[in-house]
Amino acid sequence: NSSAASDVYKRQENKRLYTIYIKNWKDPISGIIESSSNYWVLIKRIPNDYILDGFAFIQKCHIESYKRTEEDRFKEKILIAKGIMDIPVPEFSISNRLDLLNRLNALQCVVEIQTDLESSFFIGKLEEVKTSIFRWKSMDNRGKWENDLRQLRVRDIVSINVNTDYVTSLVAYNQSL
Repeated sequence: NSSAASDVYKRQENKRLYTIYIKNWKDPISGIIESSSNYWVLIKRIPNDYILDGFAFIQKCHIESYKRTEEDRFKEKILIAKGIMDIPVPEFSISNRLDLLNRLNALQCVVEIQTDLESSFFIGKLEEVKTSIFRWKSMDNRGKWENDLRQLRVRDIVSINVNTDYVTSLVAYNQSL
């Protein structure tokens, strides 16, 4: 029923704004779904109102539900008017769990990694990807690279955020040092 105040979706349409609920998180993620596979959903991140803040690859096993509210439908019209829908997204294979990680590693992209602990995230670039774990070089909140590699289980990744303002700002600062 499309006239409902909020619809829960089993199947999502691309190029639509959704509110995405993550298991054990209080706050949902808002974004325009660009593509999905059995493992990942790629969205344009819309953290508040009408602002694009990079892209997120959300691991599907952590998604509880997707909703489209009347507010989402209204915001989507403004995002269309602003041209946000036409902004290209990163070309990464998401057909299996590790393709994305291996590509980010090969490109040495600096990313933000969010885990199942909602308030926990890490900034860094991947250094080594194995079947169930990966290691990365971490950047602190002052834009300095840490010496030791950190390690995380692949299944603990909720999302990998690319080209966010926070990350690009820290990287720009680091490169100015």
